[in-house]
Amino acid sequence: MPATVPAHQAAVLPLKLAWPSRFDGVALVVGSTAPDLAYAFLPWWPFGSTHTPLALLWWALPVTVLLSTVIRRLVLPGAAHLPLRRLRLRDYAACARVRHRWWTTLSSALLGAATHIAWDQFTHAGGVVSWLPTLVSPSPFGVPWYKLAQYASGVTGTLVTAWCVMLIAKQRLIRRWHGPAEPPAGDPAKWRGTAYAVGAGLALVAVALPQGTLPHVLTARWLWAGVLAGVAARWRTRRDWASLTRRSRR
Repeated sequence: MPATVPAHQAAVLPLKLAWPSRFDGVALVVGSTAPDLAYAFLPWWPFGSTHTPLALLWWALPVTVLLSTVIRRLVLPGAAHLPLRRLRLRDYAACARVRHRWWTTLSSALLGAATHIAWDQFTHAGGVVSWLPTLVSPSPFGVPWYKLAQYASGVTGTLVTAWCVMLIAKQRLIRRWHGPAEPPAGDPAKWRGTAYAVGAGLALVAVALPQGTLPHVLTARWLWAGVLAGVAARWRTRRDWASLTRRSRR
């Protein structure tokens, strides 16, 4: 399957690059992962496929809006503690103070998830693939054409995403769109230590749980773990952030 991260983001990052003011970049990216995030709860997931048009409304939209809010308000401020270097990760802390209009966030969330579902329709058994016999016929490489499309689009998507991320870093586009990030509050070692420790612990739990060796399940669990690690680090340094907020209001 095209990788939940970083392949699927190739469908939405160029939109943000082309029209930065028209889209909520956080909602676009989270939405492009949302249909796969339910895999984290296998084998206990009771609600059926999250890769259908109807699932855009009952799963992808609410999950994307919730996660985008959590990431923007609790996780992204901690980006100020990350290494600067080539990817300019600290710049992403500026996204924490951005508030888009509600319809921009909702439309970006739906669009991101829709690109994921549409992409998978042509690269997975079932869906559109079941209607096009050519896609299930064997290719010269010994696998069905839809599988070949799966592998090729996954590699291509990963390369496109990498190019977009490097372009954002090289041109400092986050700063251009949203201004400079706020200075980090508190002890960076405290934030990093908490984030890394919680993230590593949850990553190990993800492997130990049933179906933890399946790549799509493990990827989804690690994405949830990353968000929770960021939230834990923010909670650990909450007093530092509260102090910074009080000073900024004076």
